[in-house]
Amino acid sequence: MAEIQGANKLGVQLESLVKMMLEELDYQFIVKSKFTVTTGALEQKLYTTQLNVCDSIYSIGDFKHVVNADFTLYNPASKEKYLIIECKLQTSGGSVDEKYPYLNENIKLFPYKTIIVLDAPQAKKGAKAWLKQQVGVNPNLLQVFTSFSEFREWAIKNLG
Repeated sequence: MAEIQGANKLGVQLESLVKMMLEELDYQFIVKSKFTVTTGALEQKLYTTQLNVCDSIYSIGDFKHVVNADFTLYNPASKEKYLIIECKLQTSGGSVDEKYPYLNENIKLFPYKTIIVLDAPQAKKGAKAWLKQQVGVNPNLLQVFTSFSEFREWAIKNLG
């Protein structure tokens, strides 16, 4: 149980780095309940967290399972006005990287283009390579970054 709590804490740290990066790039946080209305009314860069973006691939009939995006961005000056960022951390060995196909299949259902930021030094190399190969195959997956620094470099050029 302590291992799961530690992983969750580290995952929050990765999300905190992304949040700081967005704020450095002048994105303003909006609570998710007001995000859709606000993006239609304001012409500024905005983001929210844990926005319900779709039902997952496991939603069948009466069984609903929603997917919340780690970050949903709005930039009225960008070609892609909306963008989703998913953060995935894996600092210990195990089966966490086996969730990549689930993530990829759900991204196909997302309403917006998506990038993934991995901080996964313990993930199977084949798993990371497979996920990177999904860019171009999955029409909603724009990019997979295998480190925060790689994402930061891209974000400065593309989200600023």
